[in-house]
Amino acid sequence: MNIKLKLKRMHGDFRTILVGFLFTIITFLSGSAIDAGVGPESNEGGNDKKAEQVMEKSIEAVGGKKAFSKIKNRYSEGSVELKGMGIKMEIKVYQASPNRFYSVMESSAVGKIETGSNGEIGWNLSAMQGPQLKEGEEMAMDRFTNRLDSWSSWRELFTRVSYLGEVTVNGEASHKLKLFPKEMQPIIAYFSKKTYLNNKMEMVVKTAMGQLSFVMDQIEYREIDGIRYPVSMVMSAMGQKMTYTMTTVKHNIEMPKGIFDIPEEIKKLLAKKQKLK
Repeated sequence: MNIKLKLKRMHGDFRTILVGFLFTIITFLSGSAIDAGVGPESNEGGNDKKAEQVMEKSIEAVGGKKAFSKIKNRYSEGSVELKGMGIKMEIKVYQASPNRFYSVMESSAVGKIETGSNGEIGWNLSAMQGPQLKEGEEMAMDRFTNRLDSWSSWRELFTRVSYLGEVTVNGEASHKLKLFPKEMQPIIAYFSKKTYLNNKMEMVVKTAMGQLSFVMDQIEYREIDGIRYPVSMVMSAMGQKMTYTMTTVKHNIEMPKGIFDIPEEIKKLLAKKQKLK
């Protein structure tokens, strides 16, 4: 099977994984068969007080609430590489409070892939799949991951956090927590016992192409304007291994005019949807 055909089959979920998660403090990417809490909630864990302590220490580890409060917008650049398919994609992301964003990825193999939200309407746009609107849990994922203060405001976003014990992640002693977002399925998060930085995530999300599982290992952090960002990550999703490298982060810049505007193709799709009601 050639590269373009393989990408056409995986493209929707691939895009959904990449664009929402790459530039948040806790980036939810990758994939595996690991169940991150799908189905009825169990009674596992439940030591919420200890889980809350880990969460609060993790905020301080990445810079603290004061540092996050200074960030009004963010521009990021990086690259995503699918080594097994020989594909490398450049990505640029623009984000502004409270939850507006625009992301574009490009490569010679798949062309241009865009996704964004003006805070109310989320959308995807590509040559392979055309214009698409985000709904339900996929839109909730956008609201969650594209808040610039998503991690420091975790008490607003999670209904509960549970402590599941101590485990080893890539040779590092770590705390294992289960997080319960208000609008999404539970997330499994791991934090280094030594640094309290998040070093692994497991998650399941619902997308337009079905339910998707993924896992991400955060390999390296770098301090930028007082905030420690994961700048090197390894992701596994849909049987594919991906690596992400962040090369540039800028805060509180003058955003390009109209960067968060809804594209004409999406406006036409919205108008068509309204006519069908």
